[in-house]
Amino acid sequence: MVGVGRLFMDIIRGVSDDAVIRDKYVVLIFDELDKWYRSMLNAPDNAQVGYGPIEGEVMSYAEHFENFPTMDKVQGLSVVFGFSDQGAVNVVRKYGGKGLLEGLLLWYIPKADFMDVLNEVTTKAKPSTSIDTELLWQLTGGNLRELARIVFNNDWSIEKWLRDVIIKLSGVNGVLAFLEEAGRYGLNIAEARAHGLGDAARMAFDELLSMNVFLNVYDYELRLSELPSEPWVRDVNTGNVITILPQLPAYYWVLRVMAGKRSIGVEPSDVIREITENV
Repeated sequence: MVGVGRLFMDIIRGVSDDAVIRDKYVVLIFDELDKWYRSMLNAPDNAQVGYGPIEGEVMSYAEHFENFPTMDKVQGLSVVFGFSDQGAVNVVRKYGGKGLLEGLLLWYIPKADFMDVLNEVTTKAKPSTSIDTELLWQLTGGNLRELARIVFNNDWSIEKWLRDVIIKLSGVNGVLAFLEEAGRYGLNIAEARAHGLGDAARMAFDELLSMNVFLNVYDYELRLSELPSEPWVRDVNTGNVITILPQLPAYYWVLRVMAGKRSIGVEPSDVIREITENV
């Protein structure tokens, strides 16, 4: 990470040395820093790793912005770090506005654009059977990475993707095994607490946040995307955005089935049935 830190800071220092951009607004974007960190450790995408070094990278910029030496040589400079999980929220929450640090929420592509992409994909990687486009939207929420996994890694099999990636690898089952007794009360933490299970419910919920199953969007004052009007994003009664969102709508539907069955034993067919009967 030291080498990367030096590379980043060399870029910032070099901004003032380039006469071409001295009167420009400069934006530096370092996307998917967390995934880069996992690759450095040869860890899989779903591995849970510490964020100390990544936090250090971000805050080195924040400290630099506290006393930026080249602001008189460029019109403006913004540095954007892309995270795909709760790590970004934690850094913003911990350090607040230090060095002009703020959180920005960028959601997946809108439904209409997702359908356009899906239509194009079906012409280039033709499925062997008909595709339920609404089902794909309800499971991915416009996440093109997961669409690619379904198409290319699972040969368009939504059932296989649900079983092997969402239910098994995401850790949803493992975390909620801890809550099997509390599961008798659905997902109602208040009711679980009344029966002496509140601490267990909170611990499991916090674990789901740390495992990137849920994302706390309360800290994002600036939202770069228009969030869709779906039950996994907005309260069905008020239409307001829910502050704790699933990273993938598929997690929402899996947990909803678990709550309905009061069991962690969920099959892909259960999830698909829940969607088709409720949207």
